[in-house]
Amino acid sequence: MWKWILKLLGLWKEEIIVCEVTNLLLNPYCPITIKKLFKPKDIPTKECPVHEKPIEYEYRDTCMDSGKMRHAPACPDDRIEWGKKYIKGTEPTTWCEFHKEPEPPHPVYPRREKYSLHLIDLFAYTYNHPDWDIEPLIERVAQTEASAIHSFGWAGDPGQAYDLEAIPWRWVWLDKNGNEVNKADPKRVEYLVDFNQKNPMYETTFKKIAGACKDRDRDYRHILFMSRYNFHIFRANLNKQGISHFYSPEGLAVQKEYVLDCLRWYREVGIDKPTVLLMNEPGHYGDDEQGHIIAEWHREIGDLVLQHTDRNKLWFDTSHSEYAYAYFVEPFKCPKCEFMFGREEFADRSIIAEAHGCSTLQGLLESGAEAFYGSGWKQWAVNEDGSEYGSTIAYNPDGSIAFRFANATEYRETLEYLKMRDDQTGKNSHVVGFPTGMLKLGEGDFSDLNCIDWAKYYLYKEIFGV
Repeated sequence: MWKWILKLLGLWKEEIIVCEVTNLLLNPYCPITIKKLFKPKDIPTKECPVHEKPIEYEYRDTCMDSGKMRHAPACPDDRIEWGKKYIKGTEPTTWCEFHKEPEPPHPVYPRREKYSLHLIDLFAYTYNHPDWDIEPLIERVAQTEASAIHSFGWAGDPGQAYDLEAIPWRWVWLDKNGNEVNKADPKRVEYLVDFNQKNPMYETTFKKIAGACKDRDRDYRHILFMSRYNFHIFRANLNKQGISHFYSPEGLAVQKEYVLDCLRWYREVGIDKPTVLLMNEPGHYGDDEQGHIIAEWHREIGDLVLQHTDRNKLWFDTSHSEYAYAYFVEPFKCPKCEFMFGREEFADRSIIAEAHGCSTLQGLLESGAEAFYGSGWKQWAVNEDGSEYGSTIAYNPDGSIAFRFANATEYRETLEYLKMRDDQTGKNSHVVGFPTGMLKLGEGDFSDLNCIDWAKYYLYKEIFGV
């Protein structure tokens, strides 16, 4: 009743929620509202015109050349407006098509992880021919689908002049007082290795090969040591430090520093966990004491390498001595003297033991194929190196016969046997071809790649399939 009387007298007021700024009806975007009393004739009928919908923004990395979204890695970084601000609805929604994604620098070939090629003299040849273009060779290897290239690291044997200087340290000329002199100096009296002076060209060669392999998605497996071929410079009359023996504590210290250099070079070309082959053909030749020395040396070097790579990337050449892996299997007693070898943490036998002489089927069987398939080993490597059988002859530099290797027909028989036995037993054979068996050992010449029987090394992908 009072409301009717007040309205009649013109005194009634309505409570209305309005915009605080304009005193008009609210729109959805007015930030502050208030309640106010209005006489009926004064009640606002229009919405606030001042407050509008806030502008929404989107941010896009935008190509300056196309005005579209950055297409990585096609658009160059210096042609990008990073995080450019757009009013929502005006931002680009498609990728730049102005810049094209670069083509891969090389054709892409599959990798057969259990197949590699041992190019015995590759390192020495690359060292001695610094301007040589390695790319065509890596291309041919990739076409075979081999996943890796092996190469001997260094010899240091004065009898092998071809690769005498391709070693990790510098040779220096000394006069009779032990002072270093120039090669042309008539006062020079001896030529020695100085283990305190690194050979920078060795590092350059290592990185050239490893980098070229990585560019083609292949691994480079640098065989760190070559056993008897390395022994010479670790004699007191051939090194400036007077180190008397390869297996001496002083010799081991030099060798460990070299191993760490190699592992660092791998990292510097982008290879964080390389596969490492410790030594080619360490031999004890029936001498049990020498066998123990070989075992201890491999433990020292192997444990050092395992600080930088995985256990299944550690290779041991057992072709001349089973002592090489003695500390990297489960504990066992030496059959000659009851000494305990092995360690529990290696009971899974995840390392790789390599046998040589496995070019023909006869050589493979004589190298212990059936013993492997009947053993606790899950995997092994079979290398053509050291083959005694086959129709292809590899010559020494003096023209004498070094090895006999399988031709393509004979090699097919070897691979078919390995495939059959791997399938039957569930074990894995890592096959290592030896193409430079067709070249002169010790003086490899990679200038003419047609001297290699590439058809033989295409057989692996045919026989082992996908």
